[in-house]
Amino acid sequence: METYLPQDRVLELIRLCWYNGLILNQLQKDPEGTKFLERFRVESLNGIGFDSWNQGSIMMSLYGLFVLPKEYWRLKLRNGQKMLDEEIDKLIFGFLPANFRIDKYFKIVHESSVGDNVQRLRHLRNSIAHGNISLDGNLFVFSSYSQIWDAAQNMYPLRQKMTSDMIRLTSFIQDFGQYFINTLENSASES
Repeated sequence: METYLPQDRVLELIRLCWYNGLILNQLQKDPEGTKFLERFRVESLNGIGFDSWNQGSIMMSLYGLFVLPKEYWRLKLRNGQKMLDEEIDKLIFGFLPANFRIDKYFKIVHESSVGDNVQRLRHLRNSIAHGNISLDGNLFVFSSYSQIWDAAQNMYPLRQKMTSDMIRLTSFIQDFGQYFINTLENSASES
């Protein structure tokens, strides 16, 4: 990504992913939006049915809010300043207010060590970036693994596993995205 997209374009992509998620979710809820989607389905898709806010659109929004920002900060800080991933994570996730709790949106199923919001969000981002997500009915399962191979068990050990349903993920995307977009726009105006 660093080779092809300048910093301001990455910021636009992040905004686009968040706005797209908000629009699709709102279209699904709003009576006028459902009429629009029905017309689109009949006129443009030959009657094929779909939900605008579905697992795919949720994943796109999550990717835009979690994976692209790391690339944005890498581009922003590339001018000779070397930063560890943990430091970039604090920049990305450190903007959240103290009362923002990830366990409001996700059920923590497994943690190899107790983590704070930043650590949990970092593992969530890694799960999204590496495609370690599975769907179990309406439940999203996010798994993050260690980068150190465990030869005795012949696997990468699980570090964190969280689950969430579409309703809580929708709230998470809206709430997290609002804080995040405001922070990104403030940092872009300071550049």
